[in-house]
Amino acid sequence: MFMELRHLRYFVAAAEELHFHRAAERVGIKQPPLSAQIRQLEVELGTPLFHRLTRGVVLTEAGSALLEDARRILAAVETAKLEIARRVRGDTGRLNVGFASGTPFNPLLPKIVKAFRDTYPTVEISPMMSSSEELAHSVGDGATDVAFVFMPVSPVDGVRSVKIVRERWVLAVPSQHPLADRKSAPLSALAGETLIMVGRGMAPHVFEGVFALFERAGFTPRIGQPAPSVPSLIGMVVVGMGVAIVPQSLEHLRPPGVCYVAIEGEGEAEGPGSDVGLIWRRDTMPATVRNFIDVARRAAAEHAGQASPPINQDD
Repeated sequence: MFMELRHLRYFVAAAEELHFHRAAERVGIKQPPLSAQIRQLEVELGTPLFHRLTRGVVLTEAGSALLEDARRILAAVETAKLEIARRVRGDTGRLNVGFASGTPFNPLLPKIVKAFRDTYPTVEISPMMSSSEELAHSVGDGATDVAFVFMPVSPVDGVRSVKIVRERWVLAVPSQHPLADRKSAPLSALAGETLIMVGRGMAPHVFEGVFALFERAGFTPRIGQPAPSVPSLIGMVVVGMGVAIVPQSLEHLRPPGVCYVAIEGEGEAEGPGSDVGLIWRRDTMPATVRNFIDVARRAAAEHAGQASPPINQDD
């Protein structure tokens, strides 16, 4: 016979009630089975745990010693059960969240993270910053749970995505530039200018989308030194290394020496731009990931004034 948790539960009930009949009622069984289980426990331990009296029982020295340990063991089991239940629901744990360079400046993304933290305060969020392409592979490899990226990204097996928000592009020019005082300008006004961009490998599809704009404008820009990240484009514009096409949310970065100008004449209702999407790996989706996707979808739908799409929708 091996000691089981039920033996400890029955023993604790009897030790606290000091009466086998009341203990049996407390644990929901008849008295004879409870008495038999306690006797089995005593045989297992090789010592009596109770002195049986006419009107009840009292603990032996061994019983008193076991009571403290039994309570601790049962409490630990209950704590473990609660912790497992919380993890199954996604109420606790760790979530690795990736951000493509420049995406945190979009005001919707901090709102999503805050809403998730408010709803699941005991989930630890571990952020990381990288390029959209690197994050897609990191999600595919399982190193990152979810990531905000500029879409589209190169396909990675098992990685799914959903659009979160449209990010318009604007021109960033030095404050002394002839376009600096204008609210908008066509891309043709950049003919002959040096264009600063991030390296093609960081977001090749976005890179190609920018070049497609210039093809429609009828010329090929002169490309300057590549920038190491999207926000660093602004600093390079400030020091006069060229002009840049950047996400509109970077307008929050307003150091002296840079002005932002809308792009006109591209025939898109929202203007030229790209989508910020959320990506995750479909075949390993713990509850924390599912909960984060749900929060992001609701926030995106509310931002767009639409109903939240179902979680199994792939974009």
